[in-house]
Amino acid sequence: MKFLNKYLWNPSALSDYHLEEIWVDFKTSLLTTSAYAKGTNYPSLYDRCKSILLTVVDRHRHLVLDAETRLDFWGCINGSVLRTVTVGPQNVPIEALPGLVLVAYTGGITKTSAGEFFSNPRWVSEAIDYLINEKKAPIGLFLKGLVLKYGIELYLPPNIEAADRFLKAALTHGVGSARIELQNIALHKGLPSNISPVHPDHNGDQEWVTQASQESPTWW
Repeated sequence: MKFLNKYLWNPSALSDYHLEEIWVDFKTSLLTTSAYAKGTNYPSLYDRCKSILLTVVDRHRHLVLDAETRLDFWGCINGSVLRTVTVGPQNVPIEALPGLVLVAYTGGITKTSAGEFFSNPRWVSEAIDYLINEKKAPIGLFLKGLVLKYGIELYLPPNIEAADRFLKAALTHGVGSARIELQNIALHKGLPSNISPVHPDHNGDQEWVTQASQESPTWW
């Protein structure tokens, strides 16, 4: 059955438990498979991880739906070819920012994005920290826990211990979506945060993930 879940079934057809179970397997393989070594299946691993992540994030699509009632996303996206979210977080209505963070995390197409766009990890981390540190918004705790749980980039490791802490803090502050991500987090604890990925972090995005282990805002 696990083989069928991993390779044949559409991720959207899986239960939350089986979805996260196969995520851990594919994420581990992706972290340790070189994109450049001859004969590797890196492209298929990457695509499968991407598909699973999109399904995971879709569990919280209400944030995107709510955001797009207040904001047309196309106005936040720049670039003629490599389109991505670049608007300053402080220039986005606070009610719309969580949804914009979700789509900037995965990239893709939404109702108001006017076409496909790419993920922007640096913007995601800045926007989440803005929600937490400047706006004291509990939804920021949830978003940080989510990103730490799955990784700032598909090919970079997560920080499960910190993810667990941020998600529990979000739940304590009334963010019900955190319960979904906490339900099967034990599965992810078999994926060590100190795993040595074979992919370089050219943009320095992993530092944000690592530093989360030391963070504990006083307003929690």
